[in-house]
Amino acid sequence: MIIYQKRVYPEDLEYNPHVYYMFSDSDKKGGHWQFRNYSNFVGVRVRKDEHAFDDSYWSDTTYEDNVSKIEEDFKKVQDILKQNIPVIHSEQTFTLNISEYRSRSPKTCMYIEKWLNSIQSHIFTTHNEWSKSI
Repeated sequence: MIIYQKRVYPEDLEYNPHVYYMFSDSDKKGGHWQFRNYSNFVGVRVRKDEHAFDDSYWSDTTYEDNVSKIEEDFKKVQDILKQNIPVIHSEQTFTLNISEYRSRSPKTCMYIEKWLNSIQSHIFTTHNEWSKSI
């Protein structure tokens, strides 16, 4: 099951080694440095660079490569879920400027949204309520 948690701290990963935490990631794998060294960090690549510069977003001209990376990383999340191991999702750790992405790479953005929507049914909030939104 995916559990929604509003904020994530490095101590969460440290004190919960059998729970995985999903983070947006980049090709450079340079962001979230305070979390990255934990074995329960799961990065899902969604852009070239962790910064919000114009050239940080993937282009639809590299759509097939983008899809391959997205599938590879979300498959890791799916494999963890199939083992009945909880995965934490937080808007704080999975940052993605959808409106900016839609304008720069609409096809890639739709594919990312497809994967995010596919895991929505697994979300359980920390308030013990089922949620249909990420």
